[in-house]
Amino acid sequence: MRPRRLAIALSVAVALSVVGSGAAADPDTPYIYYHDVGKVAARKHQHQWALGAIHARQSWKTSRGRGVTVAVVDSGIGPTRELDGQVRRTVNLAGPTGKRIDLHDHGTAVSCVIAARPDRPGWKGVTGVAPEVDLMSVRIFGASGIAPATRVAQGIRWAVDHGADIINASFEDHDKPVLRFAIRYALQRGVIVVAGAGNEGDVGSPPQYPAAYPGVIAVGAVRPNLQRAAFSNEGEYVDVVAPGTRVLSCDPFDTLSYYEGTSLATPMVTGVVALMKSARPRLTSAAAERILRRTARDMGSPGRDDSYGWGLVDAEAAVKEAGRGR
Repeated sequence: MRPRRLAIALSVAVALSVVGSGAAADPDTPYIYYHDVGKVAARKHQHQWALGAIHARQSWKTSRGRGVTVAVVDSGIGPTRELDGQVRRTVNLAGPTGKRIDLHDHGTAVSCVIAARPDRPGWKGVTGVAPEVDLMSVRIFGASGIAPATRVAQGIRWAVDHGADIINASFEDHDKPVLRFAIRYALQRGVIVVAGAGNEGDVGSPPQYPAAYPGVIAVGAVRPNLQRAAFSNEGEYVDVVAPGTRVLSCDPFDTLSYYEGTSLATPMVTGVVALMKSARPRLTSAAAERILRRTARDMGSPGRDDSYGWGLVDAEAAVKEAGRGR
């Protein structure tokens, strides 16, 4: 069955108008997604090109993320067999959900990229980068798909105070004091923050936060040919890139979908950091950033550049180096 192209609820235009107003943060929502519910699950290893691109499977010989808690500060994590038993703590800061927890499928897709469990008898789905991590769902985006900076900051602080080792931030905003202080609060308490560089690369790449804050690991996106995705922001704050187009993930309906955006590249790197943290429990944010930079596969111009940062994240090399630093 040929994949059907569907427009998402939050269009790029809406996202830009929200960010431009300075009124609220919005999820770094992928531009489009594709449903391909037919034969994709049975042929998933052909479709999860992203795991191969970052050498994720090779890293599992050393680490699968056990003992690490990742907070997904997003639109919630809906029920899916892909994450059975892995969501250990939840908080809803965004109001009623009705029967659906994740009204945008965004947090669920992000979470599956990080931690979807391997195949089980009778169910073939996708596999996350770090399939043995524990997840923490921090719901900050409600029906409107936007969140005031005060709520975003509240979610970050809640995650820190309730035991998160890593925060995945697949959202973007302007630089605001309340957000800046919340990120500083996380970093000062040893929590690693990974954030999307943003999806405005084709309109000038304005800096996006929290990705552009010092100490935050900022992630851009590449296509299957490993070239920078046109939408992926460029800038001095970009640390590394990861697959961010045609990324196969799950939604709350136990189906599989293809997603695009730095939203999906970010959890790729979050998963790699979780593997590193499992291999080296005392891993700090500064050490994680150094290791990612040293082990990334150089892309674009030799050395660091604003399009690719230090290059494509390499899970196998990063985990090996982290493990040597016990």
